[in-house]
Amino acid sequence: MEQKAITYVPMTLASRTEGADQIYALPYIDSELDDPALKKTMQQLLKNEIRAMRAENSGKRKNYLAELEIPSLPIIDSAFIQSEIERVSSTGVQKLNLTAYENTVDPPAQMDDLAAWDRSIDRSKINYEHALNTEMNMELLKEMGAAKYKKYVEMLRDELAVLEREYEQMVESVTEVNRSRKFVQVHFLLIIAKAQRNYYRSFKCENRGTAE
Repeated sequence: MEQKAITYVPMTLASRTEGADQIYALPYIDSELDDPALKKTMQQLLKNEIRAMRAENSGKRKNYLAELEIPSLPIIDSAFIQSEIERVSSTGVQKLNLTAYENTVDPPAQMDDLAAWDRSIDRSKINYEHALNTEMNMELLKEMGAAKYKKYVEMLRDELAVLEREYEQMVESVTEVNRSRKFVQVHFLLIIAKAQRNYYRSFKCENRGTAE
C-alpha cells in the first residue's frame, strides 16, 4: 500500500533539502516501529547514510549544502578587504624589528665610533624604560590584580547564569514542541481509530447485505 505523505511548512534551512518537507511516520502512535524487521531496516538505512557522508568512502561524498545559497558577507567581500588580502599575499607579513630591544655589545673595531656608542646608549635607554614599565605593571598587578580577577570571575558567573537560563528555555521549548506533537498525534489516533471502526462497520454491513 502506497504511503501518503503529510506536508508541513519547513522551519529550518535543513528542511530545504529535497524530501525534508514530508512526514512518513508518527513516532508517538506508530506501533510498527517496534517491529524487529523494521528496526533492522531503519538501522541499515542509517548506516548507509552515514557511510555516504564519509569522504574516504568511494570518493562520492554527497553534498548536503549544494541546494543552499552561499551566504552574503558584505564586510569580507568588500573591496578594502580584498585589496588587503591581495597585498598581504603578494608582499607577505613583515616581522617586527626587535633589534632596538637587544642590548648587544659592539665589536672592538667600533670602540672609537661615536655613532656606535650612540646606538648602544639608545638601546640601553630603551631596555631601561622597558624594565621600569614592567616593574610598574607588576606593582599594579600586585596591588589591584586580586580585585580585577574578582571582577572578571563575577563577569564569568553572570555569563554562565545567562547561558544556563537560555539552556533551560531551550529545553523547555523542545519539551513543549514534543508535547505538542504527541498531543496532536494522539488526537489523530482517536480520529483514525474511529474512522477504522466506521469503515469495518460499513464493510460488515455491506458484506451482510451482499450475502442476503
